[in-house]
Amino acid sequence: MKRVLAVVAATALSVGLTTVASATAPNLSRELLSIDQMPTGWSVTNAGGAEGGLSGCLSPRIGIKPVASAKASVTFADGGNFPEVAEDLATYGSASITTIKRGFATLITTLDHCRSATLNGKRTTLQIGQMSFPQYGNQSAAFVLTFSVSGVNVAVDMVMARVGTTMVAVLEADVTTVDVSQFRGFVVKAVAKVK
Repeated sequence: MKRVLAVVAATALSVGLTTVASATAPNLSRELLSIDQMPTGWSVTNAGGAEGGLSGCLSPRIGIKPVASAKASVTFADGGNFPEVAEDLATYGSASITTIKRGFATLITTLDHCRSATLNGKRTTLQIGQMSFPQYGNQSAAFVLTFSVSGVNVAVDMVMARVGTTMVAVLEADVTTVDVSQFRGFVVKAVAKVK
């Protein structure tokens, strides 16, 4: 079960960025949430290897081919279990703001109409919809996502935000429901670190 959420956390937050090595690409890892910003008892987890585990509308592409780009991600878990929080950052410094705004709108539309995805080769039915949430950065949208894995109901709250040329995705996954107040605190901290 834990591995399933790691796949969702790492892949659902993909913003369709192809990484291109460049001397001008920023080091986004400094702008990620850090362990000292998490509640006591939380730890960094390894969601590596998740690419390709989830496909379909939860791993949308936004149609931007960057020249200088960078991405970074981190995942945390409470006591190595649930809840789990993931953050992804991607920057499109070479694209125009108009192009990035259009890409963001495409991403939100794709997520808003997502109804199923393939998770580790198995078709999974999703319930996803936008939720009322404060505005973050220059553009943002919040979603609640639910699905079932091996008979366990999983809830995921997700915020996608654009801060200048950087896309920010923050996700919190838990069994049955997510603590919205706690999630909002993670989002505020994550967006505040993006320069």
